[in-house]
Formats: sequence, structure tokens, C-alpha cells
Amino acid sequence: MKKVISLFMVLVTASCGTPKFYAYHLQNLPRTEQGTIFLETTGLGSSEDAAYNDAAASAFNAVLFKGVPGSVQTAPMIADESRAKNDHKQVIDCFHTFDCYSKFVAQSDKIGMPVKGKDGTSVVLRIKINLRTLRTYLEQNGVIRQFGL
Repeated sequence: MKKVISLFMVLVTASCGTPKFYAYHLQNLPRTEQGTIFLETTGLGSSEDAAYNDAAASAFNAVLFKGVPGSVQTAPMIADESRAKNDHKQVIDCFHTFDCYSKFVAQSDKIGMPVKGKDGTSVVLRIKINLRTLRTYLEQNGVIRQFGL
């Protein structure tokens, strides 16, 4: 059974200063293999590349800080989001930069055509994240403890 999580994000535009709302979805896909999670998510950005980065960042944000109900990663990898962002800012910021987070991506597929609107470009991305590699990276950088310690 597919579980859909609808989350609402507030985007503030610099030009008018009024808050804009857009909904993005995150969906667990059944093709997850051992040690991976396969998700479908949306992103919004000023360009197509920025929108795909936003979609990937949304997927990593869910896995790291929220968990994905109905998946192999139901609990967040990092229990205390604010502490991790303060104590390990450089490590956490990695998940917003393609050159860094791409080493944890086993597969990514762009779905459909990007949609351009007045708030930017919206895209849909299917992404398979290697949870083992991600966990090892977080352990090596002191963000989480090794299992059993």
C-alpha cells in the first residue's frame, strides 16, 4: 500500500514579502530493495536544476529527520534535528548540494515534464537512497552513533 505524506512548506518571496504556500508530496514506492529506500517527491525552484535539488533535499529531509511511514525507514535517522543542524551544520548542509548527496543516491529518475508557474518550476523526482552508505557517512561524521553503541 502506498503511503502519501503531504507536507506544507512556506516560501517567502523576496519581491513581495508575502508568504506563498505550496504542497509537496513524498511517497514510498514498493520497489525498495534491501538497504535502500525508493521515494517519489516533488520540488520547486527558480530553475529546473534548483527544483530537482529541492526534490532530493525533501527526500533526504524526510529520511533524516521525519521517517517515512510504511517504509523500511519509519523512524528518523537523526532524532534531534535542531541539535544536528547546530552541531553538524556542514554535514547536514551536504544534503542540499548535488555534488555531496549524489554519493548516497543509487538511482534517480525525472518523472514527466517540469511545470513552470509564477512561483517557479515544479518537478517530480523518483529517488532511491542507499541507507547503508548514508548511515555510515553519518556515523563517521559523528552525527549518529553506531548501532549498538
